[in-house]
Amino acid sequence: MRILEDLRILAYACEHSGYLAYREILSSGQEWPSAIEVMPIPCGGRIGLRELLETLERGYHGVLVLACPQDACRHLTGSRRVGAEVARARRWLEQLGLEPGCVGVLQASALDAARLRREVASFHRELAEAVSGRPAGDEVVEGEKEVDTSGR
Repeated sequence: MRILEDLRILAYACEHSGYLAYREILSSGQEWPSAIEVMPIPCGGRIGLRELLETLERGYHGVLVLACPQDACRHLTGSRRVGAEVARARRWLEQLGLEPGCVGVLQASALDAARLRREVASFHRELAEAVSGRPAGDEVVEGEKEVDTSGR
């Protein structure tokens, strides 16, 4: 299993911030993890517990909400609302014995593309490690012994 490449993550991105930062990443020629699909939404605050859990139920390994910084939300409380919903989803997942780190929220302005890219990569790597139980970059070839491809 190629851990990083086999994950499926859906990122709901606020069209006023996270989605603009994502578009900046792409237009500047920087890489974006192919495992992370991005769906623009009017406001991160529209994503609640139900959407987070239903996304996982549809077969995604992780869900990320790319929201506005709290003091810059056009809808005033959207970022705060989605932060509370992500915390609620994590509690539910933990009670069910599932990985609570598979849901997350990142706040970034449209001008914060570089930081967003780093934080998304970190979420991707941490989720891969949590799901597989081994450091991201390790690869397991079925029927063979484990092969470390991390370069360590």
